[in-house]
Amino acid sequence: MLALKEAEKAERERGAREAEQAERERELDEEAFIMDRLRTMGPCPQGFSWFRSGNGWRCGGGSHFVYDDDPILKPD
Repeated sequence: MLALKEAEKAERERGAREAEQAERERELDEEAFIMDRLRTMGPCPQGFSWFRSGNGWRCGGGSHFVYDDDPILKPD
């Protein structure tokens, strides 16, 4: 009985780890897409490149910001 409970616990833990890994991969895929979209758009209007900042992307000059959920960064 104890071995069965331990096996069930191990299965739940493995499932949780797999779910966390899948979520991390989804987030990395989304960030890669956004980075590709920013590269396609080019530098900001002042010519600076983009870098990650909080919940979006800021230009190197500090004047421009694009949120992660901005429609311009979403798939067509």
